[in-house]
Amino acid sequence: MFQPEQFRSQIPADKFYPPRVDTSPFLYRQRVVDQLLLQGGSRAPAIIIEAQAGQGKTTVIKQFLDRTEADAVWYQVGPEDADPAFFLQAIMTGINTRLPGFPSAATAQIAGESDFVLFSLQKRVNLLLHDLDSFLEDDLYFVFDDLHYLVPHQASLLVVNSLLEAAPSRLHFILSSRESLPLPNSRLTSRGRKLLRLGNRDLAMNEGEVTDFFQQVLHLDASRDIIKTVTRTTDGWVMGVLLLGLQMERQHGPPLDRAQCDNQREIQQFFRDEILSTLGPRLHRPLLLLSLLEVIPVDLAVEVTGAEDIGVDLCELVRCNIFFRHLDPDNTLFGLHHLFRQFLREKAAAELSPGTIRQVYRQAGRYCLRRERPARALRYLLQ
Repeated sequence: MFQPEQFRSQIPADKFYPPRVDTSPFLYRQRVVDQLLLQGGSRAPAIIIEAQAGQGKTTVIKQFLDRTEADAVWYQVGPEDADPAFFLQAIMTGINTRLPGFPSAATAQIAGESDFVLFSLQKRVNLLLHDLDSFLEDDLYFVFDDLHYLVPHQASLLVVNSLLEAAPSRLHFILSSRESLPLPNSRLTSRGRKLLRLGNRDLAMNEGEVTDFFQQVLHLDASRDIIKTVTRTTDGWVMGVLLLGLQMERQHGPPLDRAQCDNQREIQQFFRDEILSTLGPRLHRPLLLLSLLEVIPVDLAVEVTGAEDIGVDLCELVRCNIFFRHLDPDNTLFGLHHLFRQFLREKAAAELSPGTIRQVYRQAGRYCLRRERPARALRYLLQ
């Protein structure tokens, strides 16, 4: 029989605790939290936050929960949750930390069964939710953080889908992911259960928030031009604003121009450690080549990289929020976040031969001439 106390010893120690975040260097995201509340976030069965690394997902979730003052279970998703049996039992263990006595003996016995033919995942989830409904007296939020780990694992995602579809009214979910999640949005809304989604643009900082961050958190009196430069260069990327602001604070607030924004060592280290290292060697050289382009048409990307399926890779990078974005509705034109492109260009200058770089510019120039874009063609050909 499944016993939460015994099973807890098999679970990572930080499984049910939010990441330790020093809130002192962070701005209270009142605009985002207010947006969630105005859209009924405190009553919604699920809030889904899908945004790139360093966009402040965890901070917003913690601030939202503090604002609602609701009880919450934090679940840090990891590679171990690819096993749906472990995942489901760990979920019950997490709930047990807030609701001692949960689950009932009958549910616990079935949850511990090894026969998945007789006791399917769906049946186990239904029993869990039925059991939980009798335990819940007040609203409970269940946060799945870093849910992108489960995107390749359909069985564990089925557990999440089933929880969302049949959860009792007092149970709410917050899902945080770096990637777009394949969840049954249409079925949820068709049952009248409003599901809220936030993405990169919702979490991006605007000029007013950058100003407040500099003044209220860093106590820097930055000029309007500096605020505009930081906001435009980072495109509101929260980690970028934070790293640039902390650099200015260490330098006692000297003027900051576009070139200084581009060359911040902390930003380059973030892209190297958190982004590029996760993509694997197959995409390393193609990304360096494509960073030399102002915009990335798929047919030009095929010519430059020699990879016929590079368009599929670019779509996947957009889906995974890897600082790429679609520039047209047909998914044939892509753009790079300015700071990520600058990071890749510096690596391209260091790792690619001058002849290779000139060849890319010639290919791009000829491509633009064929499409009657002489100004852009000239910029490439004069490189």
